[in-house]
Amino acid sequence: MRQQAAPSATSRADSLARELARLKTVSAEKDSALAQVRETQDVIDAISRELSSIPGMDSRHIVVGNGSESQPANIQELIAQKITRARQLVEQSDATIREREQRITALLGENDSLKTEAATFRESIETMLAMIDRQRAELERLTARVAELETAQEQLKRENSELSDSVGALRARENAVYVAVGTESELLRAGVVVRRGGANMGFWRPGQTLMPARNPPRNAFRSLDMSQVRQIDLPDAASYRIISNHNPAFLTHAWGEMVRGSLEIRDAERFWESSRFLILVRGD
Repeated sequence: MRQQAAPSATSRADSLARELARLKTVSAEKDSALAQVRETQDVIDAISRELSSIPGMDSRHIVVGNGSESQPANIQELIAQKITRARQLVEQSDATIREREQRITALLGENDSLKTEAATFRESIETMLAMIDRQRAELERLTARVAELETAQEQLKRENSELSDSVGALRARENAVYVAVGTESELLRAGVVVRRGGANMGFWRPGQTLMPARNPPRNAFRSLDMSQVRQIDLPDAASYRIISNHNPAFLTHAWGEMVRGSLEIRDAERFWESSRFLILVRGD
């Protein structure tokens, strides 16, 4: 009887060894699948942190200036690429887990002694598949946030462009000055200058003074940018007299109110502060 029991004990030991080996394989498969899911989650968490670090993302306000300039111009594109990669990892994890499930189910078979372990394994599989579903939802949320950021930054670009145009237009108006150059008769006909004063002798008024008109037509003047123009060339290199209220002391070369050849402005701000309309009449 003792000799017959030995083979039975050996067989039982072999069976236990095989079950132990199967359990080790099942545990290794489960751990590997879980590690893959967790690795994917780490990637998603890193994307979420990177996206949240973009100035204004959480506050729904895009920071203008140094804050936004510290971010690469294509940060949204880079994050979108990472999200695409994370989607691939999620789907790979899903496929891998389902493959492992089939492999381990076949490995466990119908062994009654491993039913508890099989049930536990199936619960783990369900848990991991639920994690993957949550990861898909998280990636959808991150994708929406990237789209939101792109929309906000496009709006910011439009607003900055409009602001830049407005600032440019304001600067142009602030720097705009006007110059009229001509003979006395030309300027009189254009309404740029008028004669005032003098004795009233009917059709003749001796002693009249040539003066700027109160509301001269803008189209009779040439527009210049006082921040850019420092020299105004005069026709025919003739002599011209300044009759508008400008101080010739702020010119480089002037003889009293007379200039010749060109008008060179030494101090633009002070020269133009008295009037933005410069009138020069050609001397005889």
